[in-house]
Amino acid sequence: MLPNPNEGKTPDFILVKKDRYYAYELKTIYSAASIWERMSSALQQSDRILLDMVDTPSSRYITHQLKSFAMTNKNVVDIMIFKGNKELHVTPQMASSPSFIERFMRLWNK
Repeated sequence: MLPNPNEGKTPDFILVKKDRYYAYELKTIYSAASIWERMSSALQQSDRILLDMVDTPSSRYITHQLKSFAMTNKNVVDIMIFKGNKELHVTPQMASSPSFIERFMRLWNK
């Protein structure tokens, strides 16, 4: 986790994959009602969002929120979701797929 010495715009994490660096802003989701608000807040820090799903409401609700957010906010590059030991990703390109809701819900409910 990165420090924020200037109280300015900084991400929480820098992740490395195949020698490339990616900055993510972490938000913990404690209730279904806070998903959109927390993602909006994260987007002010980084274009990559990491969600730790403590409360796991209906897969349909989560899926629709993620799709809507990714399609509405074109600044989003990646939304990484942790649900227990599971890691899922949503990108605007994925969310625009006609089969996104069905595929994501299947992965969510595995």
